[in-house]
This record gives sequence, C-alpha cells and structure tokens, in this order.
Amino acid sequence: MLGKRGRVKAHVRSGRRREQRQHPPFRELVEDDRGAKAVYRVTGELFFASSNDLYTQFEYAEDPDRVVVDLSASHIWDASTVAALDAIVTKYERRGTEVEITGLNEASAERHARLTGELPSH
Repeated sequence: MLGKRGRVKAHVRSGRRREQRQHPPFRELVEDDRGAKAVYRVTGELFFASSNDLYTQFEYAEDPDRVVVDLSASHIWDASTVAALDAIVTKYERRGTEVEITGLNEASAERHARLTGELPSH
C-alpha cells in the first residue's frame, strides 16, 4: 500500500512552472508468466522540483523481484530527473530487483539515453 506522501507535479502555463502537490505514482502488483511484479505509473511533468521527491515514492523493501516504472503519462524535462531515475534503478538493483523503465515519449527517451549514467545521483 502506498503511503500518504505527495508528489510534486509541475504545470506549464504561460511559460512558467508552478508547483502543485499530487498523489504518489500509482502502484499495482501484477502476476504474469514470470511471477509477481510491481508496476508504478508515474504521471506529470518531471523536472528538477519533482525529481528528488520521485525517488522517495517507491516501496523498495516491499516490492517483488521485478519492477516496471511506466512513464507513458510523463515527460522528462531535465537532467535531474534522469539522475533520479538512475538512483531509483540503482537502489532496486542493489536489492537484486530487476527494473524496467517503459513508456518514454521520443524526447524523454532521447534525453534519458543521452544522460543516463552520466550524472551524480542519490
């Protein structure tokens, strides 16, 4: 079960970003032919103000051996989000958990591919 922690989501209006508290990523436990996995569905614009909070929204100790981070309803705006995703993957991998990041739009996938592993993380 997810905690009561909020997640920062940015709204872009008139060229300005405004912070707004929102619910954490939706977490669903799913069974498939390989067993259990946790699927996190992250929504909203991901940038420097939301990336640190994103790292704290996962149930690292409670999740099964496979985790999917679905970003199909998100957009990666900057390097700090890539660093946060790297930190999430690293923390899971240290626990022996397989992590898959899915659903990146073209611009986010390009940014992630270019910067992943290149930035300091948590």
